[in-house]
Order: sequence, then C-alpha cells, then structure tokens
Amino acid sequence: MCRYPEKALWIAVAAYAGASHRLDLRGVIAAATIGDNLGFWIGRAVGTRLTVRYGARLRITERGLRLGRYLFVRLGGKVVLFGRFVTMLRALAGLLAGMSDMGWGGFLTLNVASRVL
Repeated sequence: MCRYPEKALWIAVAAYAGASHRLDLRGVIAAATIGDNLGFWIGRAVGTRLTVRYGARLRITERGLRLGRYLFVRLGGKVVLFGRFVTMLRALAGLLAGMSDMGWGGFLTLNVASRVL
C-alpha cells in the first residue's frame, strides 16, 4: 500500500498505461497534481493529529516534521516549487503545506509550476 496520495495515483496511471498501451503525459501530470492536492487537504484537515499519532508508522520523525514546518514558515512557496527535487520533501510537500496553513491557490500554482520544471 502506498503511503502518500501522489504515489497511489501514479501507480493507477501506470497500471492504466500498461493495460491500454497508451501513455498520456497530461494524465500523468494531472494524477500527480491531484495526489499532491489530496495531500494538501489531508494536511489541512487532520495532518497534525494524524502525524502526531501515526507518524512513526509512516517513517515521519518528529525532527523531520519540525524541519518541514520550519522550511514552510521560512521559505513557503520555494519549498513547494523546488521540493520536487528532494526525495522525502517531494512526498510530503502537500501534507506539510496544508499543515502549515499555506493558501491553496498559491500551493496549486507552485505545484503545477514545479511539474513543468
């Protein structure tokens, strides 16, 4: 089972592409963006409670969570934009953005821009 919404949608798109022998880059980008947005809204709604309760099971340490929140407070949109190139941050950017009360419009814009890069 995938731990992050973006990864689950990537697997679904890959399965579809394999079964249909068609790969549409727009579908791949859309699935990844939707997955990140799911992470954002999960982070906004219940992220802090879930992370405190189940973070260890997801290999999210308290140190990593503190670092992520610090980065969002300090750097905000740069984390979303360039976090795409940092392994763990890529998977948690949406969740951390939602937990850090980042505005959804800004998150969405930067998230799509990071995919173009």
